[in-house]
Amino acid sequence: MTFPALIFSIIISSLYATLYHFIRGDSAFHLFVYLFVAIVGFFVGQYLDNLLNFHFYQIGTINFGTGSFFSIVLLLLSGWISHSIK
Repeated sequence: MTFPALIFSIIISSLYATLYHFIRGDSAFHLFVYLFVAIVGFFVGQYLDNLLNFHFYQIGTINFGTGSFFSIVLLLLSGWISHSIK
């Protein structure tokens, strides 16, 4: 993955996290948790996509579809877990 693709992936996953935080309306701590989880989820999707050689909606070197899917799924899971602990 090239450096511009890395930066673009971080920006996209950060947008997912901030949008999710905006919808949920949580504290600032949860925003940082969501940012971390979204970025990790996006790169887990990238890794699995390259490992399994399954390319779903690829933009250049970024496997956008799989990365977005894993990012959103992990965001939903982390939101569910963090609110069930309260």
